[in-house]
Amino acid sequence: MIKCQLIQLLSQRESREKRRISYREIARATGLPTSTISRMARDEVTRFEAETLSALCAYFECALGDLLVYEKDGRLAD
Repeated sequence: MIKCQLIQLLSQRESREKRRISYREIARATGLPTSTISRMARDEVTRFEAETLSALCAYFECALGDLLVYEKDGRLAD
């Protein structure tokens, strides 16, 4: 199963910047709908658009593998 790590990346960025970051702020910065950010945060997305992934990776300054991870049987795969 592919899991979205948006919440973890958001938490890390909030810690670095020492402030709260809203989904609305992410949406404005990335050009993505707030609903997309929210669904990804709840890990409810089953289909990933390249433009969405690219925008989020740019925003969080991360690699795709930091945003999406593969879990086997509920555990991160090696």
